[in-house]
Amino acid sequence: MYSCSQMGPWLKLFNLRKKKDCSLKYEIFDILNYNFNLEITNEQEKQYLVSTIVQYVQQMMTKRKTCSSAKRQDFEGQIFVLPLYNRKKERIVVEPELLEAASTSFEPTPENERESAHSKCVTTLLEAVNSQKKQVGELSAQCKVLEDQKQTLCQEKKENGLELHKAKDELQKLRNALSKARTQLRKTNVRNVNKRQRRRDQEIMVLTKKLKETESMVLEKEEQKKQMEDEKKRLEEQIVDFQELLKKRLYSKKLEKLKANYYKRKLSKNREENPKLAKKARELQKEVKVWQDSYKEVKVELDSLLQRKLTVYQHNKYTDAVREVYMDLVANMGVSARKASQVVRTVLEKLAGTKVDRLPGESFSKYMLLEARQVSLMHVQETMLKENDVTLCTDGTTKFGHKYGTAGVFLKDGTRMHLGLREQASGKAECTFNTIREMVQDIVTSQGVDLDKAVHREKEIFIKITNLLSDRASTEKKFNSILSQYRSKILPDIVDGFTEYSETEQAKLSLVNELFCGLHLIDGLAHQANVTLSVWEGMIFGEDKVGSRSLPGIHKDKGESGTVRLIRTVCKAVQERGCEKFGKPVQFRTFLVSKSKSDRLPLSTFKGNRINIVFHNAAGVYFLYSDLLEFTSELQQENKLIAEVFADLSVRQFLAGCRALGLISKCITEPLWRILSKKEHVLKMNERYQTLISKLREWTNDGAKLVSGKACLFEDVEMHCGPVFEKLIEKSSADFDELTVQAVELILASLVKVCCRMLADHLEHGRYDQISEELLQKLESVPKTNVSCERDFGVFDNLLRAKTRATGIALEGMVMFKENRSWKWLADLDSQKKSEVLAVARASVRNQRAVFCNRMKSVREARLQRMKDKRDYNNEKEQKEITDMAIKKQLTVDLEQYGGLWETAMEVDEQIEQLDEDLKSAAVIAQLKFRRFVLCMKNENGVLNTTKRGTKLSVDELVQNLKSTFPKTTKVPEKVKNEMNYSSAPSALLAQEKNRLLQEAVKQQVKVRDEGRKRIGLKELGTPELTRPEHLLGKRVRHAIHESEGKAWYNGTVVGMREENGAPTFQMMYDGCQLVWWFDLWKDFQENCLELIAVNAEDILGKKVEHMFISSEDGSECWWPGKVLQYKDSENLFVIEYEEEEDDAEGAGVFEYPLLDDYAANELRILS
Repeated sequence: MYSCSQMGPWLKLFNLRKKKDCSLKYEIFDILNYNFNLEITNEQEKQYLVSTIVQYVQQMMTKRKTCSSAKRQDFEGQIFVLPLYNRKKERIVVEPELLEAASTSFEPTPENERESAHSKCVTTLLEAVNSQKKQVGELSAQCKVLEDQKQTLCQEKKENGLELHKAKDELQKLRNALSKARTQLRKTNVRNVNKRQRRRDQEIMVLTKKLKETESMVLEKEEQKKQMEDEKKRLEEQIVDFQELLKKRLYSKKLEKLKANYYKRKLSKNREENPKLAKKARELQKEVKVWQDSYKEVKVELDSLLQRKLTVYQHNKYTDAVREVYMDLVANMGVSARKASQVVRTVLEKLAGTKVDRLPGESFSKYMLLEARQVSLMHVQETMLKENDVTLCTDGTTKFGHKYGTAGVFLKDGTRMHLGLREQASGKAECTFNTIREMVQDIVTSQGVDLDKAVHREKEIFIKITNLLSDRASTEKKFNSILSQYRSKILPDIVDGFTEYSETEQAKLSLVNELFCGLHLIDGLAHQANVTLSVWEGMIFGEDKVGSRSLPGIHKDKGESGTVRLIRTVCKAVQERGCEKFGKPVQFRTFLVSKSKSDRLPLSTFKGNRINIVFHNAAGVYFLYSDLLEFTSELQQENKLIAEVFADLSVRQFLAGCRALGLISKCITEPLWRILSKKEHVLKMNERYQTLISKLREWTNDGAKLVSGKACLFEDVEMHCGPVFEKLIEKSSADFDELTVQAVELILASLVKVCCRMLADHLEHGRYDQISEELLQKLESVPKTNVSCERDFGVFDNLLRAKTRATGIALEGMVMFKENRSWKWLADLDSQKKSEVLAVARASVRNQRAVFCNRMKSVREARLQRMKDKRDYNNEKEQKEITDMAIKKQLTVDLEQYGGLWETAMEVDEQIEQLDEDLKSAAVIAQLKFRRFVLCMKNENGVLNTTKRGTKLSVDELVQNLKSTFPKTTKVPEKVKNEMNYSSAPSALLAQEKNRLLQEAVKQQVKVRDEGRKRIGLKELGTPELTRPEHLLGKRVRHAIHESEGKAWYNGTVVGMREENGAPTFQMMYDGCQLVWWFDLWKDFQENCLELIAVNAEDILGKKVEHMFISSEDGSECWWPGKVLQYKDSENLFVIEYEEEEDDAEGAGVFEYPLLDDYAANELRILS
């Protein structure tokens, strides 16, 4: 630390910074001027210099205070090491005694040894002084040289000093403000900064919102002021017109009055002379009175027009007309609740010229959404209770992480009633069914009925649902099963005398028909086409990476073929609503215009379009191929998207795939979609679907017909031709046409497989192939497609984005009121009924909100429970994985004991020979278990089992099973190897894949057809559904015989059938009687004199039967005779022994089948 004497002048200057004593400040200036010869005489310049030095000292002292104690000493050493001395103190003064002692020579003596060191220092000091004097002389000469420069710069210094003084004053003010801000910042608690910032942001938001509201109010007031001024002008003009009219009437009145006076005077003179004049006078008086009355009416009308007002509020509530208008505006037309009143006021004032003092506000408009929902619920209830045999359509989706479900019913006239669209806890079938029940409960309680009546109506509505239309998803299948079981459960409560009906009639009433949406067929075709193209491209390229897959740093979806990837990336790059960041739609349109081509692209966005989008855009990509290739070649360096498109466009196989998909779009999917859009009975599609499959099979063998454009799917549906279609069928090179034919044939073969699986119920021998007239009438309400539910979600998606603050119940009210056209139903009601409906709707608002809150609470609880269950499941899964890992480790250790994994049959034999007899079985078992549990190989035909029917397998059997698990190596023929190039797929592999797909199509059709026939609701009863006379053969029946005492019923079996005069006649064997009789049983069945009875295992066991099978070659029916030997109750299987036939010895043998299910499906005949 430095002493105060060293820092004295500086501290003195620092202490003067706040004092007003100018004499002290000038004292400092005198010191500086004397030491440095400043030559400043102007008082302003003196003041500026002193203030500048004081500010500098203030900065130094402030900085000194901010230093820590450890750093302050170094700081002071740097700043205050040179104190400001006066010039007098800087002069070196030598005392006389010292000079005398220095000038006298002396010899060193013992007495003055102590003074020798001092004298040496003095001598050195004198020498230093002399040298400094010389330097001072030299410096004086240099100072004279610089004197002239100093005088020239002095004036500039004075001028710049003034400006600098002003700038430093402003700088000092800013520094003071900064210092205050930093002080406040240090005082601020860091932990509360975020809260204060959020509070500040909230206040800013609130103030911004208030500012916007104030601005909007100002604009509204200005608009109202302007409207009022316009209205004032209009009324003033109207008043002027009426005043002119009034003047005319007054003038005419005056004329008539003058005429009357004239005639009165004339009458008084001629009354006695001419009685006719008196009569005319009376008539004129009556005319005058009429004109006077007319004038009064006009005056009253004028006053009413000037003071006309509309009544909107009566009896402490808004009128029904106002409520109806607001419902229509906010729920049907989508007007914002905040602007509804403004719309009403503008219409009344501008068009009707009517002023309204009071109109509802924003809250009232929001309540109208709930009242509109209640009105729609009452509309649905009234309509549903009048209908029978309706069709239920359901669907689900996910929006922003929330699960939503929608439902609607189709009536026989084609009308669709929307039941609701609301959030649900999950997308499971049970949750969907509970949501549908909630919708129905809201409908039946919409008119405020009691609980018992509401429950009865709920069951009644579910009984009216006899048909279901879905997309055959796993969730939909389970939902249909749950609904069928629920209907069967509630039927006795609704149908009178249900228990007295026969089992057949009960089964018919319990039946729920399940049909497939036609548009989902097109969606399934697109998915299968993508998979097939991946297989075809794999045949050509193998594992090689081509197109955009070969570009570095680009992620590719493994489940997408190269062709579909090309279609998708092209739409992202050049379609108007493609990729916002990397797309070039404007540039591509400009490019087309520069080439004198149309800028209308035959492409659609993938977002919002699901059905047929891949096929449609494939045709557009092929049409634009040459332009796309040229455009992307110029811009491929700009971003990765354009580079991907260019790379995939360079692959001819992808282009051939686009052409194949485009041809399928023009010749198959688009005509099919137009047929599905026609309003007709759903079963009229049976013939269309059968034609579709037959055409697909035909074109699978001759794809060139489709490529050349000569194919036609339906004769009565014209294909849309145009530039795109002409481009698709335009001939190209032979190699490229061959590629296209290959892709078309392989895709069509896979489409046959999809159609046979999805449309099995509508094909030959299917569930809806040949049906009764009664079932045909039940299916009148079934639409061809379920597009209405998809449209509901489209409307709902738009509402979510447009009305972000709307609740779920408000959005449901908008959708229901609009889709059900409840506004039209309400408008058509008579005044009394309308008032009752609106009164119920007005009273239901509070209850609706309470029910909605409870429902959302249950949804949240279900989500929490689901999250907990998932957490428990994950924990169990982790524990299972740990256990499995321990087992796998142990199996690996056991495997290492026997030489590791044996991979060839030769290695198996070598290892077996080296082991002892007692270890061979354990070694082979270890190999089998390792493959089954560690390598996760499929246990096909039980080859990885170590036992069979509880008996351990021998070593030889185990070794044989182990060898069968090794992959069989097949040599590829040389011809096929030579064909493995990038031009086309190998013909042998292509033919093999086509045959496999067609064989799978037949198998899947039979499988799905049988499942559909077994799901008709009669499976549990063991009674089939009869649609043709031959179905009676081999059935257990109850036959009515007319006797003298009345009708008597006898049980028996139909054992034979023959035709007599073109009509079937059946042979009947009654129980307990060996004789047989021939009857027209089909006629008796139609007249309810013949009924099917349920069968059980005892009715089939030991009987001769005929069992139907479907030929895998041509799909024809084959009936094999046999005898039922045994019944396994635990497995519900029957042991049947088939008789050996002359032409089919392989069909004989003993097999196990579920014969009760086959009997219910009309695939088993009882012949004894």
